Amino acid sequence: MARVISSRRLIAPFLASTAIALVSALPNAQAATSSGDPVVAQINGKSYHRTDLAPILQRLQQQNQQLQGMTVDDPNIYPQLVQQLVTGVLVVDAAEKAKLDRDATFKKRMSELRSTMLENYYAETVITHAATPAAEKALYDRKVAKNDVPLEVHARHILLGTEQEAKAVIDQLDKGGDFAKLAHDKSLDTNSDGGDLKWFTAQQILPELSQAAFGLKKGEYTKTPVHTKFGFHVVQVLDTRPAPLDDLRNQLGGEIARDAIRNKVGELKSAAKVTLYGLDGKAIATPAQ
Repeated sequence: MARVISSRRLIAPFLASTAIALVSALPNAQAATSSGDPVVAQINGKSYHRTDLAPILQRLQQQNQQLQGMTVDDPNIYPQLVQQLVTGVLVVDAAEKAKLDRDATFKKRMSELRSTMLENYYAETVITHAATPAAEKALYDRKVAKNDVPLEVHARHILLGTEQEAKAVIDQLDKGGDFAKLAHDKSLDTNSDGGDLKWFTAQQILPELSQAAFGLKKGEYTKTPVHTKFGFHVVQVLDTRPAPLDDLRNQLGGEIARDAIRNKVGELKSAAKVTLYGLDGKAIATPAQ
């Protein structure tokens, strides 16, 4: 038997990239008339402006990460945005002329969409009030106090072509040689200043170098060469620190957001009178939380 595919499934991708992307833009049509918001299309007597393209671009960027950073003025994307604007306006106009907005199925879908959007928007407001810079700083300080923040190391290295050369450099360091000068004179890594590797976490550098660096104390250097695919390294640790707050804001904000939503849902459930029923129609004694 031939497999039947519903028309709704077939049209969904089309709507996602055209008409649906315009829902938030259409009410603003003709609203802006300043020179900074020029008309980009006139469709059946109505003018649409540059600002009407922004929601379309935002939708496309959600679907395609390669479009991140583009603006509506980008000549590589502007023609596509205008064409989708035209398509979306015409589709919505046709639907309204057919009075589909009065259809019971459409109204049901709009009601479901409204509920979903309200749920998401409520969650956004909870998160906005909870995940403030001050809250992120407070959580960061608590984690630092518990040693629960990734450690960063500031290190430098000297890269040599052979193990013998690396051992010779270590011997010079043991005799009081200057690390930065040796790096300048002998290191195959000519892109760094005195062999400086800057700050890094354990996951941001080659595993062999990471293991060596994080096994050293401030001021210490490796007493045996560290072998990687690039050659043989002599590594010295200059300092260590917890990863900076600014590097962890996304992670901290996400943790605060999850806790805020979980706590708010718990409050709502505690304040509500809820009775749950099993599939047999009988009430469940203890409501699930």
